[in-house]
Amino acid sequence: MLQSMTVKELKELTRRMGVAARGNKKDLVSALMESLGEEVIGKEGASTIEQIGPSEVPSKRKSASSVVVEQKLETSEVISATPSKRSRTKQKSIKGTTPEENPVTTVKINKTSHKKETVVANGAIAKAGLGLNVDGAEPWTVLVHKKPQAEWIPYNPKVMRPPPLSKDTRALKILSWNVNGLKALVKNRGFSVHELAQREDFDVLCLQETKIQEKDVDVIKESLLEGYTNSFWTCSVSKLGYSGTAIISRVKPLSIKYGLGVPDHDTEGRIVTVEFDDFYLLTAYVPNSGDGLKRLTYRVTEWDPCLGNYMKELEKSKPVILTGDLNCAHQEIDIHDPAVSSR
Repeated sequence: MLQSMTVKELKELTRRMGVAARGNKKDLVSALMESLGEEVIGKEGASTIEQIGPSEVPSKRKSASSVVVEQKLETSEVISATPSKRSRTKQKSIKGTTPEENPVTTVKINKTSHKKETVVANGAIAKAGLGLNVDGAEPWTVLVHKKPQAEWIPYNPKVMRPPPLSKDTRALKILSWNVNGLKALVKNRGFSVHELAQREDFDVLCLQETKIQEKDVDVIKESLLEGYTNSFWTCSVSKLGYSGTAIISRVKPLSIKYGLGVPDHDTEGRIVTVEFDDFYLLTAYVPNSGDGLKRLTYRVTEWDPCLGNYMKELEKSKPVILTGDLNCAHQEIDIHDPAVSSR
Protein backbone atom coordinates (compact mmCIF):
# COMPACT_ATOMS: atom_id res chain seq x y z
CA MET A 1 0.00 0.00 0.00
CA LEU A 2 1.18 3.51 -0.77
CA GLN A 3 0.74 4.72 2.82
CA SER A 4 3.24 2.14 4.07
CA MET A 5 5.98 3.22 1.64
CA THR A 6 8.75 5.64 2.55
CA VAL A 7 9.15 9.03 0.85
CA LYS A 8 12.20 7.71 -0.99
CA GLU A 9 10.25 4.72 -2.31
CA LEU A 10 7.35 6.96 -3.34
CA LYS A 11 9.66 9.31 -5.25
CA GLU A 12 11.25 6.36 -7.03
CA LEU A 13 7.81 5.03 -7.97
CA THR A 14 6.69 8.42 -9.34
CA ARG A 15 9.78 8.50 -11.54
CA ARG A 16 9.10 4.99 -12.85
CA MET A 17 5.46 5.83 -13.55
CA GLY A 18 6.26 9.19 -15.14
CA VAL A 19 4.17 11.11 -12.62
CA ALA A 20 5.24 14.73 -12.11
CA ALA A 21 5.01 15.18 -8.36
CA ARG A 22 6.96 16.73 -5.52
CA GLY A 23 6.41 17.71 -1.93
CA ASN A 24 5.79 15.73 1.22
CA LYS A 25 4.56 12.16 1.56
CA LYS A 26 0.90 13.18 1.42
CA ASP A 27 1.43 15.01 -1.89
CA LEU A 28 3.29 12.07 -3.42
CA VAL A 29 0.62 9.58 -2.34
CA SER A 30 -2.14 11.83 -3.71
CA ALA A 31 -0.42 12.22 -7.08
CA LEU A 32 0.14 8.47 -7.40
CA MET A 33 -3.42 7.61 -6.44
CA GLU A 34 -4.76 10.16 -8.94
CA SER A 35 -2.52 8.71 -11.64
CA LEU A 36 -4.08 5.29 -11.04
CA GLY A 37 -7.29 6.62 -12.49
CA GLU A 38 -5.61 6.86 -15.89
CA GLU A 39 -2.89 4.21 -15.85
CA VAL A 40 -2.74 0.52 -14.94
CA ILE A 41 0.27 -0.18 -12.76
CA GLY A 42 2.84 -2.38 -14.50
CA LYS A 43 4.56 -5.38 -13.01
CA GLU A 44 7.24 -3.30 -11.36
CA GLY A 45 4.71 -1.05 -9.63
CA ALA A 46 2.34 -3.90 -8.76
CA SER A 47 5.02 -5.58 -6.68
CA THR A 48 5.10 -2.55 -4.40
CA ILE A 49 1.44 -1.51 -4.30
CA GLU A 50 -1.56 -3.57 -3.22
CA GLN A 51 -3.34 -4.83 -6.37
CA ILE A 52 -6.44 -2.89 -7.34
CA GLY A 53 -9.29 -4.75 -9.01
CA PRO A 54 -10.45 -3.87 -12.54
CA SER A 55 -13.72 -2.47 -11.25
CA GLU A 56 -11.85 0.17 -9.25
CA VAL A 57 -9.54 1.43 -12.04
CA PRO A 58 -11.34 3.59 -14.62
CA SER A 59 -10.58 2.73 -18.23
CA LYS A 60 -8.00 4.92 -19.91
CA ARG A 61 -10.10 4.92 -23.10
CA LYS A 62 -12.72 7.65 -23.05
CA SER A 63 -15.50 8.51 -25.43
CA ALA A 64 -14.52 11.11 -28.01
CA SER A 65 -17.43 13.26 -26.89
CA SER A 66 -16.32 13.63 -23.30
CA VAL A 67 -13.19 14.13 -21.23
CA VAL A 68 -13.28 13.35 -17.54
CA VAL A 69 -10.62 14.63 -15.16
CA GLU A 70 -11.23 12.35 -12.19
CA GLN A 71 -9.94 12.30 -8.65
CA LYS A 72 -11.23 10.42 -5.59
CA LEU A 73 -14.18 11.66 -3.56
CA GLU A 74 -16.90 9.99 -1.49
CA THR A 75 -19.92 12.23 -2.15
CA SER A 76 -20.15 14.97 -4.72
CA GLU A 77 -22.82 17.48 -5.58
CA VAL A 78 -23.49 18.27 -9.22
CA ILE A 79 -24.58 21.86 -9.79
CA SER A 80 -25.82 22.49 -13.32
CA ALA A 81 -26.23 25.85 -15.03
CA THR A 82 -29.83 25.79 -13.77
CA PRO A 83 -29.61 26.39 -9.98
CA SER A 84 -32.83 24.48 -9.25
CA LYS A 85 -31.52 21.16 -10.60
CA ARG A 86 -29.31 19.34 -8.13
CA SER A 87 -28.37 15.70 -7.87
CA ARG A 88 -25.99 13.71 -5.74
CA THR A 89 -23.65 11.06 -7.05
CA LYS A 90 -21.54 8.43 -5.36
CA GLN A 91 -18.13 7.31 -6.52
CA LYS A 92 -15.95 4.54 -5.21
CA SER A 93 -12.77 5.63 -3.52
CA ILE A 94 -9.50 3.91 -4.29
CA LYS A 95 -8.57 1.30 -1.69
CA GLY A 96 -6.23 2.37 1.05
CA THR A 97 -7.14 6.06 1.15
CA THR A 98 -9.74 8.26 2.81
CA PRO A 99 -11.39 11.52 1.75
CA GLU A 100 -9.67 13.37 4.58
CA GLU A 101 -6.28 12.40 3.20
CA ASN A 102 -7.04 13.62 -0.29
CA PRO A 103 -9.63 16.46 -0.42
CA VAL A 104 -10.20 16.68 -4.16
CA THR A 105 -12.69 17.56 -6.84
CA THR A 106 -13.99 15.94 -10.02
CA VAL A 107 -14.57 18.07 -13.10
CA LYS A 108 -16.64 16.58 -15.91
CA ILE A 109 -16.50 18.16 -19.34
CA ASN A 110 -19.09 17.30 -22.00
CA LYS A 111 -17.89 18.79 -25.26
CA THR A 112 -21.08 17.95 -27.19
CA SER A 113 -23.46 19.58 -24.75
CA HIS A 114 -23.99 23.21 -23.81
CA LYS A 115 -24.86 22.25 -20.24
CA LYS A 116 -22.21 23.35 -17.77
CA GLU A 117 -21.60 21.05 -14.82
CA THR A 118 -19.29 21.58 -11.89
CA VAL A 119 -18.77 18.89 -9.29
CA VAL A 120 -17.63 20.10 -5.89
CA ALA A 121 -16.64 18.30 -2.70
CA ASN A 122 -15.89 18.96 0.95
CA GLY A 123 -18.31 21.88 1.22
CA ALA A 124 -16.57 23.98 -1.45
CA ILE A 125 -18.89 26.45 -3.16
CA ALA A 126 -18.56 26.59 -6.92
CA LYS A 127 -21.57 28.50 -8.14
CA ALA A 128 -20.94 31.03 -10.89
CA GLY A 129 -18.91 33.90 -9.56
CA LEU A 130 -17.56 32.08 -6.49
CA GLY A 131 -14.99 29.98 -8.30
CA LEU A 132 -13.94 26.37 -8.66
CA ASN A 133 -11.70 24.91 -5.98
CA VAL A 134 -9.59 21.82 -6.58
CA ASP A 135 -8.69 21.57 -2.92
CA GLY A 136 -10.48 23.56 -0.24
CA ALA A 137 -7.28 23.66 1.79
CA GLU A 138 -5.37 25.39 -1.03
CA PRO A 139 -7.01 28.75 -1.83
CA TRP A 140 -4.52 29.38 -4.65
CA THR A 141 -6.32 26.65 -6.66
CA VAL A 142 -9.58 28.60 -6.87
CA LEU A 143 -10.79 29.62 -10.32
CA VAL A 144 -12.68 32.88 -9.76
CA HIS A 145 -14.89 34.09 -12.59
CA LYS A 146 -18.39 35.51 -13.04
CA LYS A 147 -19.32 32.86 -15.62
CA PRO A 148 -16.88 29.92 -15.50
CA GLN A 149 -17.01 27.61 -18.51
CA ALA A 150 -17.08 23.83 -18.25
CA GLU A 151 -13.79 23.35 -20.08
CA TRP A 152 -11.82 25.63 -17.74
CA ILE A 153 -9.83 23.56 -15.27
CA PRO A 154 -8.22 25.33 -12.28
CA TYR A 155 -4.61 24.74 -11.36
CA ASN A 156 -4.21 21.41 -9.57
CA PRO A 157 -0.75 21.36 -7.98
CA LYS A 158 -0.89 17.61 -7.37
CA VAL A 159 -0.82 16.75 -11.06
CA MET A 160 0.17 19.98 -12.84
CA ARG A 161 3.45 20.80 -11.14
CA PRO A 162 6.37 20.73 -13.56
CA PRO A 163 8.91 17.97 -12.93
CA PRO A 164 11.59 18.86 -10.37
CA LEU A 165 14.85 20.28 -11.64
CA SER A 166 18.09 18.42 -11.14
CA LYS A 167 20.10 19.36 -8.06
CA ASP A 168 22.89 20.95 -10.07
CA THR A 169 20.48 23.32 -11.89
CA ARG A 170 20.76 26.93 -10.75
CA ALA A 171 17.19 28.16 -10.47
CA LEU A 172 14.90 30.62 -8.69
CA LYS A 173 11.20 29.75 -8.47
CA ILE A 174 8.88 32.76 -8.76
CA LEU A 175 5.13 32.61 -8.11
CA SER A 176 2.69 35.38 -9.08
CA TRP A 177 -0.86 35.52 -7.68
CA ASN A 178 -3.69 38.05 -7.81
CA VAL A 179 -5.17 37.43 -4.35
CA ASN A 180 -8.12 39.83 -4.83
CA GLY A 181 -8.10 40.95 -1.19
CA LEU A 182 -5.46 39.63 1.16
CA LYS A 183 -7.24 40.34 4.45
CA ALA A 184 -10.27 38.33 3.36
CA LEU A 185 -8.01 35.52 2.17
CA VAL A 186 -6.26 35.33 5.52
CA LYS A 187 -9.47 35.62 7.55
CA ASN A 188 -11.76 33.32 5.58
CA ARG A 189 -9.35 30.75 4.20
CA GLY A 190 -6.52 30.85 6.71
CA PHE A 191 -3.95 31.53 4.01
CA SER A 192 -0.34 31.06 5.10
CA VAL A 193 2.75 31.87 3.06
CA HIS A 194 4.51 29.15 5.02
CA GLU A 195 1.95 26.56 3.87
CA LEU A 196 2.18 27.75 0.27
CA ALA A 197 5.98 27.57 0.48
CA GLN A 198 5.83 23.99 1.75
CA ARG A 199 3.59 22.92 -1.10
CA GLU A 200 5.13 24.93 -3.94
CA ASP A 201 8.68 25.49 -2.62
CA PHE A 202 8.88 29.00 -4.07
CA ASP A 203 11.75 31.43 -3.65
CA VAL A 204 9.79 34.60 -4.47
CA LEU A 205 6.06 35.27 -4.23
CA CYS A 206 4.53 38.25 -6.08
CA LEU A 207 1.06 39.42 -5.02
CA GLN A 208 -1.41 41.77 -6.68
CA GLU A 209 -4.66 43.37 -5.51
CA THR A 210 -3.75 42.97 -1.86
CA LYS A 211 -6.31 45.72 -1.08
CA ILE A 212 -4.75 46.55 2.27
CA GLN A 213 -3.85 49.88 3.83
CA GLU A 214 -0.44 50.86 5.14
CA LYS A 215 -1.66 50.49 8.72
CA ASP A 216 -2.51 46.83 8.02
CA VAL A 217 0.87 45.80 6.64
CA ASP A 218 2.54 44.93 9.95
CA VAL A 219 -0.42 42.82 11.07
CA ILE A 220 -0.53 41.01 7.74
CA LYS A 221 3.21 40.37 7.94
CA GLU A 222 2.83 38.72 11.33
CA SER A 223 0.12 36.38 10.09
CA LEU A 224 1.78 35.58 6.77
CA LEU A 225 5.49 35.51 6.96
CA GLU A 226 6.55 32.49 8.95
CA GLY A 227 10.17 32.18 7.88
CA TYR A 228 10.04 34.86 5.17
CA THR A 229 11.61 38.04 6.48
CA ASN A 230 12.04 39.85 3.15
CA SER A 231 8.71 41.39 2.17
CA PHE A 232 7.98 44.65 0.40
CA TRP A 233 4.53 46.22 0.19
CA THR A 234 3.00 49.19 -1.58
CA CYS A 235 -0.57 50.35 -0.93
CA SER A 236 -3.01 52.72 -2.59
CA VAL A 237 -3.19 56.09 -0.88
CA SER A 238 -5.63 57.70 -3.31
CA LYS A 239 -8.32 55.08 -2.76
CA LEU A 240 -8.17 53.01 0.43
CA GLY A 241 -8.69 49.26 0.28
CA TYR A 242 -7.88 49.21 -3.43
CA SER A 243 -5.14 47.80 -5.65
CA GLY A 244 -1.83 47.15 -3.83
CA THR A 245 1.12 44.89 -4.65
CA ALA A 246 3.81 43.04 -2.72
CA ILE A 247 6.87 40.85 -3.12
CA ILE A 248 7.78 38.22 -0.52
CA SER A 249 11.22 36.70 -0.95
CA ARG A 250 13.38 34.03 0.59
CA VAL A 251 16.38 35.78 -0.98
CA LYS A 252 17.35 39.25 0.23
CA PRO A 253 17.40 41.68 -2.73
CA LEU A 254 20.07 44.28 -3.37
CA SER A 255 17.56 47.14 -3.66
CA ILE A 256 13.82 47.87 -3.62
CA LYS A 257 11.81 50.52 -5.44
CA TYR A 258 8.12 51.37 -5.18
CA GLY A 259 6.22 52.79 -8.14
CA LEU A 260 7.45 54.09 -11.49
CA GLY A 261 8.91 57.33 -10.17
CA VAL A 262 6.03 59.35 -11.65
CA PRO A 263 3.66 60.85 -9.03
CA ASP A 264 0.63 60.66 -11.35
CA HIS A 265 1.03 56.87 -11.56
CA ASP A 266 2.26 56.03 -8.07
CA THR A 267 -0.69 56.74 -5.78
CA GLU A 268 -2.45 53.41 -6.29
CA GLY A 269 0.31 51.02 -5.17
CA ARG A 270 0.65 49.22 -8.49
CA ILE A 271 4.38 48.49 -8.83
CA VAL A 272 7.14 46.95 -6.70
CA THR A 273 10.63 46.40 -8.11
CA VAL A 274 13.40 44.37 -6.45
CA GLU A 275 16.95 43.99 -7.69
CA PHE A 276 18.80 40.69 -7.41
CA ASP A 277 22.36 39.86 -8.45
CA ASP A 278 21.45 38.89 -12.02
CA PHE A 279 18.13 40.57 -12.79
CA TYR A 280 15.36 42.97 -11.79
CA LEU A 281 11.98 41.59 -10.77
CA LEU A 282 8.81 43.66 -11.11
CA THR A 283 5.33 42.82 -9.94
CA ALA A 284 2.57 45.00 -11.33
CA TYR A 285 -1.17 45.42 -11.08
CA VAL A 286 -1.81 47.21 -14.35
CA PRO A 287 -4.91 49.45 -14.49
CA ASN A 288 -7.86 48.01 -16.36
CA SER A 289 -10.10 50.10 -18.55
CA GLY A 290 -12.84 50.27 -15.93
CA ASP A 291 -16.61 50.49 -16.34
CA GLY A 292 -17.50 52.09 -19.64
CA LEU A 293 -13.80 52.09 -20.61
CA LYS A 294 -13.33 55.23 -18.53
CA ARG A 295 -9.60 54.64 -18.04
CA LEU A 296 -8.78 53.20 -21.44
CA THR A 297 -7.17 56.40 -22.71
CA TYR A 298 -5.12 56.77 -19.52
CA ARG A 299 -4.02 53.17 -19.73
CA VAL A 300 -3.01 53.25 -23.38
CA THR A 301 -1.52 56.74 -23.66
CA GLU A 302 0.04 57.22 -20.22
CA TRP A 303 0.47 54.11 -18.06
CA ASP A 304 1.66 51.60 -20.67
CA PRO A 305 4.29 53.89 -22.24
CA CYS A 306 5.56 54.88 -18.79
CA LEU A 307 5.93 51.24 -17.72
CA GLY A 308 7.66 50.41 -21.00
CA ASN A 309 10.17 53.25 -20.63
CA TYR A 310 10.83 52.30 -17.01
CA MET A 311 11.65 48.72 -17.96
CA LYS A 312 13.87 49.82 -20.84
CA GLU A 313 15.96 51.88 -18.43
CA LEU A 314 16.35 48.90 -16.10
CA GLU A 315 17.32 46.64 -19.01
CA LYS A 316 20.36 48.79 -19.68
CA SER A 317 22.05 47.23 -16.65
CA LYS A 318 20.32 43.86 -16.10
CA PRO A 319 17.60 41.62 -17.54
CA VAL A 320 14.08 42.37 -16.32
CA ILE A 321 11.31 39.95 -15.32
CA LEU A 322 7.79 41.38 -15.26
CA THR A 323 5.12 39.50 -13.29
CA GLY A 324 1.63 40.38 -12.18
CA ASP A 325 -1.90 41.01 -13.35
CA LEU A 326 -1.38 42.83 -16.63
CA ASN A 327 -5.13 43.10 -17.36
CA CYS A 328 -4.73 41.81 -20.90
CA ALA A 329 -7.98 40.17 -22.05
CA HIS A 330 -6.72 37.76 -24.70
CA GLN A 331 -9.70 35.42 -24.32
CA GLU A 332 -12.98 35.36 -22.41
CA ILE A 333 -11.31 33.50 -19.53
CA ASP A 334 -9.23 36.64 -18.94
CA ILE A 335 -12.29 38.84 -18.33
CA HIS A 336 -13.95 38.86 -14.90
CA ASP A 337 -17.42 39.61 -16.29
CA PRO A 338 -17.52 39.06 -20.08
CA ALA A 339 -21.18 40.09 -20.45
CA VAL A 340 -20.54 43.58 -19.07
CA SER A 341 -17.22 44.04 -20.87
CA SER A 342 -18.68 43.17 -24.28
CA ARG A 343 -21.33 45.91 -24.20
